[in-house]
Amino acid sequence: MRCENICKMMDRGPLNIILYIISIIILIYAIWKNNIILILAGILIFLFGHCIQTMRWFKKRQIEKKENKLKRGRRGALELSIGTIVIIVIAITMLILGIVFVRSIMCGAINLTGDLNDRVKGEINDLFGATGGEVQCIGASGEPIRMEPGKVNLVYCGIKAPQEAKYSVVITDYSAVYSTKSDLKSWMVDDSWEGTVAPNDEIPKKVARLDIPKEAPEDSITIQVTIKKEGNVISTQDLDFKISRSGFFRAAMC
Repeated sequence: MRCENICKMMDRGPLNIILYIISIIILIYAIWKNNIILILAGILIFLFGHCIQTMRWFKKRQIEKKENKLKRGRRGALELSIGTIVIIVIAITMLILGIVFVRSIMCGAINLTGDLNDRVKGEINDLFGATGGEVQCIGASGEPIRMEPGKVNLVYCGIKAPQEAKYSVVITDYSAVYSTKSDLKSWMVDDSWEGTVAPNDEIPKKVARLDIPKEAPEDSITIQVTIKKEGNVISTQDLDFKISRSGFFRAAMC
């Protein structure tokens, strides 16, 4: 009885269209949240809706075999053409959603070559959440942060001042695997920052700028910064970066 009820429900109403719409909504939400499980669920719902559409078409074809051949040919062609158009529209929609999803993954890395963005703020907030302290700088923990040759790359530090105070962040040392110290020094446009920070001022500060030439080799860089508060050293951090070029697809999509 349950199977018969399910079959009757599948035959009635635009169930496949409803499933298509639900799958698209789930896919859009999943891409926004970068949730692989929801993406797979959306694809499965779409395929289920397509199976229902296919079953309906074959069932109608069997019924039409008992009717006039001319009628059957015309109806079958009309249903096939409508079904084809629906599938093409859904396929294009899913292709666009797939491109958006791939772009969100490929372009999801922290970008140090432009203005301050949400990913930089999020990384600094994560550092505060993991280790605490008054000052946290990009590259202090986790995987090395990517720097792009041929552009000016910025180094950010976040300061959470318990009370208004004067802070300074100075690059005191730097090293690389392949590039020499003289190379690194020539890339340094700014190597320090100093200013007064209020308790509610949590905007990340640009403490250094590196103008890395286009011909620079792909490399790993370690930058040591010394942080002072009211002239007294409160911490020293080693920041890890890597020089890496954008691939063709990454450069085209991002």
